[in-house]
Amino acid sequence: MTIAEQENRLFEEWIKHEQEWLLAEGYFKRKRTVYNLFCYDGLHVTGEPDKSSGYWTMEPDNRQEKLWQEQIIKPLFITKDYNAGDKKVGIDTRYDTGFDNTTDYVYHKFYARYLFLLYGITHITSDGSYPSFEEANNPDLYLENFHHSTAVVRINAKKTAGGKDCPKQVLCDYVSHDKDFILKQLDLYKPNVIVCCDGSDYCNTIESNPIMHLLLKEKYKDAKLEIFQGENYQFIYYSPSYNTVIIHEWHVSKPYISYLDYYEAVPQLARFIKKKHLYFK
Repeated sequence: MTIAEQENRLFEEWIKHEQEWLLAEGYFKRKRTVYNLFCYDGLHVTGEPDKSSGYWTMEPDNRQEKLWQEQIIKPLFITKDYNAGDKKVGIDTRYDTGFDNTTDYVYHKFYARYLFLLYGITHITSDGSYPSFEEANNPDLYLENFHHSTAVVRINAKKTAGGKDCPKQVLCDYVSHDKDFILKQLDLYKPNVIVCCDGSDYCNTIESNPIMHLLLKEKYKDAKLEIFQGENYQFIYYSPSYNTVIIHEWHVSKPYISYLDYYEAVPQLARFIKKKHLYFK
């Protein structure tokens, strides 16, 4: 089966699992409501952005699986949940374009940070070189990269669409209840760079972060923090047994963090790759 077929088969089970739990707990009254709020995600579809329907989506060229297999760095981003606003309906983030449906520009800081970070990570070389912030922060470059040149996986830890905020306890409940499904989804891709976009600052401990706790305590149990002397923030964990890097990044929409500071994970990852002589293939 293709990755997309495996994703969809897993989601069929996941929706039933979610319906049983959320209805029993009284969060919703109808199975259909849970079904409508469920958000599909995973390996991003490459192709041409299209707005003929009135909403931006991707016109697939079906190259994403080939790109994923060929790439040296296979990045997976984990975010908390999808903000459905007042629409009360989930989406399929595999067809994201990064464009705002109203303005037709990149959708504020969430996608700008996500996409320039993706550009930087996927352009790191084995000798530790990486794109400058100015290059990576060029929308023409990072959108071309996202739409056509690079395969990337982005998943939400909480598959049920929510609102503007995702309270920590709600996220903890979903991660705890859906742990086995999240781990099964990770296994579909075998990423070698994982970016957890749910950090706050260096003092945000692993025990207080449900996503990082799942990654480091349930999956990549031998991962250790790599200390960079002189650095204000330490982002990088490494699992030798999986040959996988976990980056504890700030939340993509976090205020008060400059775009330049957000990009600091890229040079730190590049230095780590050079230091460890990592060859992900």
